[in-house]
Amino acid sequence: MSIQLGALRDALMDPGNEAKANRAAEEVAGYENRFAAADVKLEKLEGKITLLQVTTTMTLGIVISIALKLFLH
Repeated sequence: MSIQLGALRDALMDPGNEAKANRAAEEVAGYENRFAAADVKLEKLEGKITLLQVTTTMTLGIVISIALKLFLH
């Protein structure tokens, strides 16, 4: 799926028009802000996944140590 930015296309088709160039720059900046917000959300998600991995590893270690103690003694 491709994204076509209308103001950017118009500015590229008419390179001498400064008003169209300004609208295109604003439109591109809006998309850049949107992608930056998505990056922040992904970083938060990575942090939550890392925390989940650590707690799961610790829980598994505790369960294994309890099981070994029960079955070996």
